[in-house]
Amino acid sequence: MRTERQKAYDERRSTYLDLKMSSNPNWKGGRRKGYGGYIIVLLHPDDPFYQMAQADGVCPEHRYVMAQSIGRCLRKDEIVHHINHIRDDNRIENLHLVNDSDGTHKYIDSLEKKVKQLESELRAVKSNNHMVNRLNTTTGGATSAV
Repeated sequence: MRTERQKAYDERRSTYLDLKMSSNPNWKGGRRKGYGGYIIVLLHPDDPFYQMAQADGVCPEHRYVMAQSIGRCLRKDEIVHHINHIRDDNRIENLHLVNDSDGTHKYIDSLEKKVKQLESELRAVKSNNHMVNRLNTTTGGATSAV
């Protein structure tokens, strides 16, 4: 819950933003790329998800998109995971909500690292088999694959 002081600040900020934002010729809709490659959006104090915004009124877009999708503000222990690991791909079908209090996010990360490792090993085995097969065709089948 926001205090009376915060609400008064929000009201003044809302008036200021209404004057400043859309009338500025450099206004780009309040959307920019932030630290780490994530898209950051500026939320208006009247927005129902404004309580998720940081002190300066900005919110990571992936959290905002997920909150809109489920119809409520996200808790601090909820993490929005980018399925394809592209941080600026905030389509809802690329986002997955994870509760970090039970370590699920770390588990997903460890599984994804293991998949990458296994895919790399599979490529190496296929490459090795390809070389053995080429050698077999040139020598008449004198070698065998491991």
